[in-house]
Amino acid sequence: MAGFAGALGGFCDNLSDADLSRSIAYRSIRGYNGVASVEQIVMHLVNHGTLHRGQVMGMIRQLGIAPPGTDLLHYYMTAMPGAPVRI
Repeated sequence: MAGFAGALGGFCDNLSDADLSRSIAYRSIRGYNGVASVEQIVMHLVNHGTLHRGQVMGMIRQLGIAPPGTDLLHYYMTAMPGAPVRI
């Protein structure tokens, strides 16, 4: 997963304002045609990942295991020493 996150970060770092506003036509898994900007698609990707993280945390809890913290600020405080977030 770190490889995907790094690749996505590299992709996003290289996007210009024109790239972000570019429209992409797609066909949904439900069969309808849609159009979204690159910015909307990237935001959807991040948001959808949040949904799946929550689902996995629920499954871990059902097994009686305390899941790890998934909050972004928690990540900054524990995994990124020196990040400008303190409690």
